[in-house]
Amino acid sequence: MTETPSPAGGRILIVGGGAIGLSIAHHLLDAGHEEVAVLEQAEIGSGTSSAGTGGIRQQFTSEINVRLVRDSIPEFLTLGERTGMPFEFRQHGYLFLADSEERLASLEKSAALQRTLGVECEIIAPDRIADVAPDVELDGVLGGSYSPQDGSAITQEAVAAWEAALRRSRVQIHEGVRVLDFRRSPSGRVVGVSTSAGSFDADTVIIAAGVWSRGLGRMLGLDIPVSPRSRQAFEILSEDVDLGTPLTVDLGTGAYVHPKSSRRVLIGGNDREVPESQRPALDPERIPSLLSAIARRFPKYAGIAPSRGWAGLREMTPDDHAIVGPTGVAGVWVATGFSGHGFMQAPAIGRILSELLLEGRSDTDLGPLRPERFAEQVSLHEGIRF
Repeated sequence: MTETPSPAGGRILIVGGGAIGLSIAHHLLDAGHEEVAVLEQAEIGSGTSSAGTGGIRQQFTSEINVRLVRDSIPEFLTLGERTGMPFEFRQHGYLFLADSEERLASLEKSAALQRTLGVECEIIAPDRIADVAPDVELDGVLGGSYSPQDGSAITQEAVAAWEAALRRSRVQIHEGVRVLDFRRSPSGRVVGVSTSAGSFDADTVIIAAGVWSRGLGRMLGLDIPVSPRSRQAFEILSEDVDLGTPLTVDLGTGAYVHPKSSRRVLIGGNDREVPESQRPALDPERIPSLLSAIARRFPKYAGIAPSRGWAGLREMTPDDHAIVGPTGVAGVWVATGFSGHGFMQAPAIGRILSELLLEGRSDTDLGPLRPERFAEQVSLHEGIRF
């Protein structure tokens, strides 16, 4: 359980109009709190959320990551109905392939953790993989980790659903507004922001600005250790796409195949180790190795050139975990650094922060994600990365 000294309430200002910021605002609204404003420097959902591929998985080695996605799935299952907007969460499953004893042992350990947390996950042998994902070339595969509860959705549809619900309320959404500075009281507490569109008062400011969070933190003397990294994905077209096939990740190469429709398949995943960059950009030098990895493990798609590609920015932290909670500056909270997992964790993060801000407590312990862990030299570990 997480507790805060006293509930914040009052006027809550959220800096960042992506999945995380909108989910926080939406859960505050659900709790009956409409004294909320969202500031977005460009257009709603135009940052990291605009380029997300929509994966939703509970298969992590870190308990807090498992819990956050597990607790987000019920909202994903009902989001369209509750908001009256088009949204579908397809539970087609995730399958991770291990080609070494070390990787298989890691998957076995993480699957055991996931099961203790109520996640349906099993370690499957190659013959079972052939049933679950018949298009996979099994040469060198020792086993895999499979959860049928995992799946995907369209990130932009979730953003649109949260936005629509907010616009029907008294919650304010301001687009094209850039924060220039934070305003403080004589005691040093932050009481608002100065922006390109004037001043906004606030009892609490939440920095949920993704890759731009570090710059905002510097205005306050805070080090929010997020670094922007470009990530790319591609679409290939095929006349024979099985939508029942799980999103499948070859851990040996990091390459993944994600069936999206009867003719569209997303591929990507060999670009984790890239330099820091403020601008998302396709890297053509990585395409041949990606296509080679896809052809080897998914020969059905060998020789198919991508029909299109795109890149977006992920805000990575030193330990691949989000930074969430109150900061050392009174009146300022942070929810950023999700390291590629923000969309899938957004519903749970929104609910938990709403509880903490309005009630002062939550049954979900966000302590592992506390901002001060880096100064304390406490590092988390996530082993399933691609």
